Amino acid sequence: MMPESRAKGFIVENVSKSFRGVHAVNGVSLHLRPGETVALVGPNGAGKSTLMQLMSGVDRIDAGAILVDGARADGLAPERIAALGVGRTFQTSRVFPALTIWDSVLIGRQLSLLRGEGRTLIDPLRESLSVLFGLPFWRRRVARQEAVAEATLKLFGDRLWPKREAQASSLSYANRRRLEIARAGG
Repeated sequence: MMPESRAKGFIVENVSKSFRGVHAVNGVSLHLRPGETVALVGPNGAGKSTLMQLMSGVDRIDAGAILVDGARADGLAPERIAALGVGRTFQTSRVFPALTIWDSVLIGRQLSLLRGEGRTLIDPLRESLSVLFGLPFWRRRVARQEAVAEATLKLFGDRLWPKREAQASSLSYANRRRLEIARAGG
């Protein structure tokens, strides 16, 4: 196994999960580098959804290890794994229908906005005052998050960026899926 202090990215090492003796995932290993986006494909029953559930903390692994930037993530709650920067989408498309495409992607950036440069959240009082008074450090954080959101939407070419002010409910099913990916990866 890779030493925790040296591992970067998202590492799944020899992960297994069984349900009442049926191996849903058996000895799977993969390494995703920081910033890398991949697709998991395979036939029905291959264990794709189970592996996603394990990697996002919804289900617990039976064996192996999951590391995020060198730290053990298996055993953490889903929200703790998300706070480490691991985004995911679900099989059923779920968008915020009344929000614009732009605002939907910005929601995906909220945790990064609150964190700023460090690993801890700022306190609610400081956040509220920063927003109310438009403090410079807060404006810089917002600008950085908006730049990431813009770059993420532009990855989908003319499918999302030109429509950024439209309501998410106006999108086709395929573009709703793209929006979910942008929100998770933005």
